[in-house]
Amino acid sequence: MSYDDEGTEAEIFRANDCRSMVTVVGVISDSDSREPIEGSIIKTDQNDSAISGSDGKYEIIICDDSEIMNVSSDGYKTAFVSLEENHPESDALNISLKKPGLSDVILVLKILAGVNNDPELPVADLNGDGKADLRDSIHILQKLAEM
Repeated sequence: MSYDDEGTEAEIFRANDCRSMVTVVGVISDSDSREPIEGSIIKTDQNDSAISGSDGKYEIIICDDSEIMNVSSDGYKTAFVSLEENHPESDALNISLKKPGLSDVILVLKILAGVNNDPELPVADLNGDGKADLRDSIHILQKLAEM
């Protein structure tokens, strides 16, 4: 946790020092309803991180050599955003998260059965443990049953 000049907690975390920093701002929202998502975790490949507010807005100070930003939130598929393609220093970087569906369950089951070496493996990891496994399928089915 970091603090501003007045000693107030700020929701910006920095794991390493860089020669040059870039501030990225935007809104995290649900891809279907367009509603903002509070509490999304935004991380870069350089271990910079932030959390979205109640209005879905975030601000993250990143190393200028960061290439990938991932955004995760409970009940949503993790989004992987290329910072090289999206040039965050010029505009707001708004990100829409999708809820998992049956196709995600099928993807996880194919991976577990060894019939699919799909490069989308990280997208199927919904519980954040770095792998797609049966727990992810159960998590998706539980969320679908709540609908």
